[in-house]
Amino acid sequence: MSELDPWVGRVLGDSYRLDFLLARGGMGRVYQATELSSGRLVALKLLEPTPDESRGRVRRFLREARTAAMVEHPNIVAIYETGEDATTGALFIVQELLRGRDLRRELEARPEGRLPAEETVALLLPVAEALEAAHALGIVHRDVTPSNIFIAEQLGGSVPKLIDFGLSKLMPRKRPDAESAPRRGPMGTFAFMAPEQALGVVELDGRVDVWSFGAVLYRCVTGTVPYIAPDLASLARSISNGPPVPVDERADVPTELATIIHRAIDPDRERRSTMRELVHALRETELYARSREQAFAGPPSSMFRSSLDVGGLARAARAAEASMLAGDGDSEEPEGPPSFRASPVLRLPWAPSRPAAPIDVPTVRRHALPNRMRFGTLAPLDPTARSALEEIARRVRPFVKILVMPGWPQLVDGLAEGDLDLAWMIPVAYARAARIGAARPMLTVERDGRRSQSVAIVTRSDQELDVRALAGQRAAWVDPWSAAGYLIPRRMMRGAGLEPDDALIGQSFVGSFAEVVRAIVGGGADVGALACRLVGDQVHAPELEGEPTLRVLGVSATPIPGEAICASAALSAEDAAEAVRRFIEITAEPRLIAHFRALIGGDRLVAANRSRYAALEAVLEEDVVRLGA
Repeated sequence: MSELDPWVGRVLGDSYRLDFLLARGGMGRVYQATELSSGRLVALKLLEPTPDESRGRVRRFLREARTAAMVEHPNIVAIYETGEDATTGALFIVQELLRGRDLRRELEARPEGRLPAEETVALLLPVAEALEAAHALGIVHRDVTPSNIFIAEQLGGSVPKLIDFGLSKLMPRKRPDAESAPRRGPMGTFAFMAPEQALGVVELDGRVDVWSFGAVLYRCVTGTVPYIAPDLASLARSISNGPPVPVDERADVPTELATIIHRAIDPDRERRSTMRELVHALRETELYARSREQAFAGPPSSMFRSSLDVGGLARAARAAEASMLAGDGDSEEPEGPPSFRASPVLRLPWAPSRPAAPIDVPTVRRHALPNRMRFGTLAPLDPTARSALEEIARRVRPFVKILVMPGWPQLVDGLAEGDLDLAWMIPVAYARAARIGAARPMLTVERDGRRSQSVAIVTRSDQELDVRALAGQRAAWVDPWSAAGYLIPRRMMRGAGLEPDDALIGQSFVGSFAEVVRAIVGGGADVGALACRLVGDQVHAPELEGEPTLRVLGVSATPIPGEAICASAALSAEDAAEAVRRFIEITAEPRLIAHFRALIGGDRLVAANRSRYAALEAVLEEDVVRLGA
C-alpha cells in the first residue's frame, strides 16, 4: 500500500485493485483501479466511511450511481457496478475510465478563456442530447457546469461526456398544485444555477438543466458567466434585479446562437425552452451545418457524431492510411491480461505482395434516396442480437424498411442492383461488393476500443506441427465468406509456402468459430483459424478461454477491419451521407440504443476507412485470378 494514500493497493469487493489516486471531491475520492478478473482499467469512486458520515451523503452517493446507470448514452459516463466492501464498509461506484480534461480546464487553456461559436456548438450539442435522454427518463442532473463536462480522448476523436450525477434527482411525474416554497441550502455550483435553484425553490424540473446548459454555452462563447457574483446571496440579488447582460454585448456571437442562449437562460422558467427544443434549435443552426461540412456528414445522434471529432474523418483516414503505409500495423490493441499465451508467436504475413489490379466497374444506375430507406442485413445467429433486430425493425417500420436477406451474395446483389440503400456487411461481403463497384463503407464497428482484429491458426497441443508442416492434415473453416475463418488463414498458409488446396487432405465448413474449436478438440480436424486480438505475445480469443488442448501456430501480421454500414454506390455521395445520418438518427435514439448496441455487438461506430480493406480486396482478386474466374 502507498504511504501517502492508505487505500492504494487495496482490493475492494474482492474484484478491484486500487492503483493510484486520480482526484478528490466532495463525494469522496476517485482512483484508477484494475478489475482483477479481466484486467480492465476503470475509475472507482470511493466513499470512505467516517464516524460522522451522514445518511444524506450516503444516499446521494448511491443515487449518483443508480441515476447515471439508468441513462445509457454515449455522452454520459458509463457506470459498471456499485458495491460495498465487506472488510472496510466503504461504498464505491465503478465507472468507465476517461482520459482527457474537463471543459473548465479546456476553457482556461484557450486564448481569452473561450471557444469559437462553431466549436462550441459541435462540442456541446452531444451533451444537450445526453441531457435530453436523461429528461426523457425523468432525471434531472442539477449541476451542469464546465467541470462536469469531460472531454474524453478516445479513438476517433474527442468525445464530450457528462459526469457526476451526484446531485441529480428524479423529476416528479406530476408537479404539485401548491406554490413552490423556498428551501435551505441549495446545492450545486452557484455560478451555473438556474434562478429557481439559487432561490431555493423546492420543486425543480428539467428546466434547471436547460438554464445551466445555456449558462455553459454563455461561458464558452463569452469567456464569462451570465451573472458575476462572489457568493450565493449576491447571485440571488443579481437574479432578482433582471436578466443577464446580452451575449452579443460581451462577444461577437452569431444572432442564431445568441437567441438560443437567451431563451435557455430566461429567468422565467415558463418561457424557457425545453431540452428537446434546445437540441432541435442547435441542430438547425448554420453553425452546426458548417461543422457537418467540415466533418463526416453524419448523424446528429451523439453515439456516432461524437465518435468523430469535428473535421476528424479526413484526419483519421489520413492517419490510418499513413500508419498502414509505414508498416507499423494496427496500433489500436489496448493493454490487457493474457487470455491465451502463444510464445513465441509466429507472425505470418497475409497481405498480398502486389496491389489489387484495376477493376472495370460497371455503370450503375443512380437513384435518389427514397423517403423510406431500405436497409439490408442477415439474421444474426446470436439470439440477443436477433431479438434486438426484430425490435428495431418493428419500431422503425414507418421510416426504414429492414430487409433480412438469405445470404451475403443476395445482400451484395441488393446493393449492386440498387434495391438497398444501406447494408450491414462483414469485411468479405464489403470487399466483394467494392470489387464490383457496388458499395462504399460509411461507418465501421469498434469493439473494446479496436476497429480491427487478427487471425490465429490453431491446432491441438499434442500435435507436433507448425504452419509449414500442415501437409496431409484436415482443416475446419467457418464458411467461404469468413475473412478470419477461411480467406485469410488460407492466404497465410500460402505465404508460408503451403498451398492449402493441394496440401490439405480435407477442408470442411462448420459455420462458426466455436464449431472450429469443437472440430479440432474432437479430432474431426487438425487445424483451423479463429478471430483474435494480439497484444504483444498474447493472443486473446473467447473460444480459447479454458481450452488448454489448443495451441497457436501463427498469427496474422496484418489486421482485418470490422463489420461496416455500407451505402449503395447507386446513391450519390451526398445521398449516401444523408442516408446514414437519417438511419442512425432513427435507430439510435435513446429508446432503441440498447437494441442497436446488441445488434452491432460493439461499443460504437466510427468513420470507415476504405484503405483498411485494400489488402482484403487484393486477396479476393488473387483468388479470382488463381481460380480463373
